[in-house]
Amino acid sequence: MWTWRDAVRASRVAPLTKLVCYSIANYLSDVGSGCFPSIQSLIDDTGLSNRSVATHIQAAIDAGLLVVERRTATDGRYLRTLYLPRFPDDAVLARGPAADTRDAMQSAHAELKTTAERRRAATVHVKEVHVDSP
Repeated sequence: MWTWRDAVRASRVAPLTKLVCYSIANYLSDVGSGCFPSIQSLIDDTGLSNRSVATHIQAAIDAGLLVVERRTATDGRYLRTLYLPRFPDDAVLARGPAADTRDAMQSAHAELKTTAERRRAATVHVKEVHVDSP
């Protein structure tokens, strides 16, 4: 069965955005009707800062993985924030368990390789800067 977690896994968002999405997924009901964990709960679950959690929630919204509704009281105060999972328009639904696993592993491997290459490049750049420094 194709789930929202599969859509998150297959998406091309940053790893920390996936972490925030997985944390939100822990609060979803089985039917995916939405959930409303507090920002503090997401901070505690992920170990990220308030700003980082907010940034990655926005990245998930921009990627089409999440819709956020702010529920208000009659006097205008915010009561809670409802997080609704969404499949992105470009999501490719499952063709079968073996194909999904293989594709997800290949995608994860490529993403890890790209992330590792970026980190190596950044480290080389930092080393070059420090070597040239007095």
